[in-house]
Amino acid sequence: MNKFVLRLKLLLTDRTATICYITVCAVLLFVILGLNIHSEERSSLPIGLVVEDESEEAQILKDKICSNDALYTYTDEFEPLYDMLLDGYVNCIFVIKDGYGESVRKGSTSEIVKIYAAEDDKVSTVISDIVAGCMMYEICLDKAFVRYRKLEPVEGREKLDFAAFSEYLKSLADSEEFSFRFDTTYVDAGTGEVNKTDITNGMIYRQMIAGMLAMLLMLICFCSCNMIVSEFESGIRRRLKTADAGKIKGACLEIAALVTYSLPVIVLISAMLFGTAGLEGSLRLLLIDLFFAAACCIIFYLFAVICRSIFVYQLLGTVFLVVSGVTGFVSVFSGFMGTRIFEASPAACYIDAFIKFVLRA
Repeated sequence: MNKFVLRLKLLLTDRTATICYITVCAVLLFVILGLNIHSEERSSLPIGLVVEDESEEAQILKDKICSNDALYTYTDEFEPLYDMLLDGYVNCIFVIKDGYGESVRKGSTSEIVKIYAAEDDKVSTVISDIVAGCMMYEICLDKAFVRYRKLEPVEGREKLDFAAFSEYLKSLADSEEFSFRFDTTYVDAGTGEVNKTDITNGMIYRQMIAGMLAMLLMLICFCSCNMIVSEFESGIRRRLKTADAGKIKGACLEIAALVTYSLPVIVLISAMLFGTAGLEGSLRLLLIDLFFAAACCIIFYLFAVICRSIFVYQLLGTVFLVVSGVTGFVSVFSGFMGTRIFEASPAACYIDAFIKFVLRA
């Protein structure tokens, strides 16, 4: 037990480990409080919207576009939005042209919205379909009313005005007789597990955050083992004459001290994600982080014992960190890439556990 306490005291007085610790905590504040708050917005497709028409129809379209979860809409004058398009901050710009409302009321849909997009931009085609969906109901309603007014009146029945016609169609849309919806079931492509929770726009964004958390925890474990390598390099370890059983016990106590050293950061992560994951999700995250930190401490402790040189250890540890981080982030898009060879890396396993047991708890 003395070795556990001694190692913990040495870690608390180690300058490199302390600097690393403070840096990780600062980055955590930025990553979780900054990025996670806006995950739904920043994971949506950014577009610019210019409204030149002041009609009610134009305002309805603007509200529908701005409230669409798939889009993150910047509304401004054309010039600043055009600069954002050139700089790549928005995928495209939609201009609701002057006279939009009057054209829609007449049943005309020709050149009522103008789109500015980069040449050969495939994403803008998808965005155009989303915006078209926002316009569809009002355009179809007005077109139908124009056609309705041209019909011959039925004897004994007066034609409806626009308000009554609109209410009648709304009652049809709300009726079970004309209901139309997809019954969507989300299935994990890797395990075949059926998931009843809706997949939100922020899911990929939060997977990236989970990857950053994994990297930060690995960084703390990496830096905390620096002192052990220094002891090997300076010869302090050779003066510790213990039996083989003592060596194994001592190694376990030192690894326990390394995990205990990272415990405040683990608790901080769980506390900061309480608003997103809830109490059950935060407790599960605490256990996942403890297990992940223990695994990383074992890996880096073995690196320290094997290398016994600061230069070799830092080189090997850095390569391990970079490779694990890159494969972890790549695993997020494994479905798009058609390969799952990177899903066994430590960071990828952490991301997978984070999504399955924290966000979907």
